[in-house]
Amino acid sequence: MKRKNTGLAAAAFLMALSVAGCSSDAETSSTVPPQRHTDDWASRAESFTTLDQLTGAAKLVVVGQLQGELRKNPYYGDQDVPFIIGNFVVADVVLGDVKVGASVELSLEGAVGKDGTATTGKMERDETYLLYLTPQGPRSPAVYTVVGYKAGMYAQTTDGSFVKVDDESPELPTSITLDAARQSAAQSR
Repeated sequence: MKRKNTGLAAAAFLMALSVAGCSSDAETSSTVPPQRHTDDWASRAESFTTLDQLTGAAKLVVVGQLQGELRKNPYYGDQDVPFIIGNFVVADVVLGDVKVGASVELSLEGAVGKDGTATTGKMERDETYLLYLTPQGPRSPAVYTVVGYKAGMYAQTTDGSFVKVDDESPELPTSITLDAARQSAAQSR
């Protein structure tokens, strides 16, 4: 019986701590910005409805292609998670500190088969994409993820415009031009 009471007391204590952590002070709650998550798992924690929001959340906005071998994401160690690493070769820089021709490590949803071969259904190799990217954690050199999981991923069409890959962000523009992306980046600076 003593253990049950101890457990109840501990639960009550933890509940009191959690309630005490909430503030009813309107000034405090309005001045503290929301936490932003950059890890793949939390990437959908924030919804995006405009190109300016995507740009504001990105550290890099680049055009390029997924090239070379895909491989297991070492960020997760031995955990069995559905993310892989690929090299995204930059052909044009809209926003950020990266050079044309550079290869950016990109974390993508994918899988590593029993034979060790990694695959992804999110991007096709050697197709051109406009990506809004954010670093995955504080590592250097950075591994990047697409802002909003797929929200910041646009595939190039034959006319040179880019179409939205994400089907879960209906408010985002379905098609954008590189000029529109540059204009949004210029306004965010």
